[in-house]
Amino acid sequence: AGRFSLRKFVHMRLKGVCYAYPSCPEFAMARFNLNINDELDQTLERIADQTQSTKSEILRKALTLYTVAYEAKNQGKKIGLGDGKQMTTEIVGL
Repeated sequence: AGRFSLRKFVHMRLKGVCYAYPSCPEFAMARFNLNINDELDQTLERIADQTQSTKSEILRKALTLYTVAYEAKNQGKKIGLGDGKQMTTEIVGL
């Protein structure tokens, strides 16, 4: 199993056009409203604070990660977490 690089995935996936990183000169994005419950908002806020990021950036990365998982599942692969030697937790329900 290889290491996953979100930045590398975005550049490879979109042929150099990165939508998940606002520092890119090609950066363009659609705008939409999202209603979430208080618990999810607090989780986003906590992660954003801990990573010195924004809630929008966290959601963009989450969508990119979901895309990787979705495409892998469609290729018959299992999605999960591991310790580098074996998968310890399988993610189901995507």
